[in-house]
Amino acid sequence: MKKTFPLITILITISLFGLIFFQVLWLRSNKQYREQQLRDNVNKSTQRAAEMLMEEKLIIPFPQKSDLLIPTDRLGFDFTRNTVINRFSKDEIKTIIRKSLDANNLKGVPYEFAVTEGTFAGDQISSDRFMKFYTDSTNNVNHVIQLMAPSGSAMENLSPTEFLVIIVPHQNSIVLKELTWFILGAVLFTLIIIAAFFLTIRTLLRQKKLGEIKSDFINNMTHEFKTPLATI
Repeated sequence: MKKTFPLITILITISLFGLIFFQVLWLRSNKQYREQQLRDNVNKSTQRAAEMLMEEKLIIPFPQKSDLLIPTDRLGFDFTRNTVINRFSKDEIKTIIRKSLDANNLKGVPYEFAVTEGTFAGDQISSDRFMKFYTDSTNNVNHVIQLMAPSGSAMENLSPTEFLVIIVPHQNSIVLKELTWFILGAVLFTLIIIAAFFLTIRTLLRQKKLGEIKSDFINNMTHEFKTPLATI
């Protein structure tokens, strides 16, 4: 018992720390995977929202060759004003982005957005808290895509340069929220294993103590019997 008890204690301790170590590695790996998956889904949503915004531009008729002889002020529209900023309201852009996010498994995920002409110093449409999260690049990822008319369309290379920017604030918090049950489960089972470990050690210590008491009792009784027998 004296030789096996330390060995059993060491093996159980190594197993416990090994289990905790691999659980932490698994949770970290799963978190990184979920973060990358979230970024990919936001990128897809941004791309799809940009396509939906540019598809609406095709409803503007392109002038016929004969119309090119007419002065530009009589064409009935201005190419330089054929922009998302001028064609959509903030609520309409917000609705399009929401549909795109919902279609890429991001239903209910909060977001901020902006549509800008080149720089934020120019014309733009943005959500109320966009600049707050845009400047905090440490905790937030900006997903930016240039708004371009579809290849071969009437408005290709004619529209001013615009950019769509979508931010999903605090992506790490969103991922951790998704992993809440995994983390709670890992912590719960770790606590159960730790409790079982201490109960096992406690039982072994008690058995060791009882064994020592039994051995001492037998030795004392043997000694007490030997003394009168030796005297007789």
